[in-house]
Amino acid sequence: MEPPIKPDESDCCNSGCSPCILDVYEDQLRKFRAAKCSSQTLANCLSLTSYSVFRLAATKGHTKDSRFFTFQYKAYTPIYVENQVSNCFTVLVKLYENGRASNLFKTLRVGTETLWRGPYGDFRINYEQKHMLFIAQGTGLAPFYNILIKMLSNEDCYCFVTLFFCCQEKNILLRDELYKLKDYWNFQCELFISGPNKHSFDKKYNEIVHFNRITVEDIQRFMESVKGSFKVPICGSQSFCDNIKNILLECNVAKENITVF
Repeated sequence: MEPPIKPDESDCCNSGCSPCILDVYEDQLRKFRAAKCSSQTLANCLSLTSYSVFRLAATKGHTKDSRFFTFQYKAYTPIYVENQVSNCFTVLVKLYENGRASNLFKTLRVGTETLWRGPYGDFRINYEQKHMLFIAQGTGLAPFYNILIKMLSNEDCYCFVTLFFCCQEKNILLRDELYKLKDYWNFQCELFISGPNKHSFDKKYNEIVHFNRITVEDIQRFMESVKGSFKVPICGSQSFCDNIKNILLECNVAKENITVF
């Protein structure tokens, strides 16, 4: 993000414009400083090659077998800054009954010190892309949710974003959060639910729900609606990603437009 260019005082016409060009500059300058501060803090907190110490700051139940864990960087003394918690991060963890990592997370208590490094991956958002189809399974939604928030909250993003989320009836991660995102003009979410009785499923108002796995027909339906090229990030289990990738290729989606997380 480049720093905004300060306008001349004479650029203001003194006619009470809303917003005034000077107010626009101040707003953009504030956003630039916040972004710069956030990126510097993040760079100080996490490293790709060495571990940093984070204390568990809070934990909160989500679905029947998943929880939110919020960690805070040890080296900082927390102070209140409005809308800024850049020395913290939150992860959504599905807790398996005998999972090695799950058993570790189950033992964590607030104040416990943990070691982290990362994050890894080189995915970059292309705001010039007209259409994107995100396909996620289970906790594979977590990295996509961050990307969705960043895209939809960007006023300069005119990309139409669709999410196909595959999950179980009793374990729909971030369901309320996704439902709120439908208020954005350029976002649509479709749930693909496995194993429920569709007659007893408690569907929210205007929520798009399918009671089947993603098929070739679902991808073709999406392709018909966009009538053009689109990018497809996929995140889930290895078998899920392989299956979805094969379906996309069968539908003649270009291989270079498919990204597997």
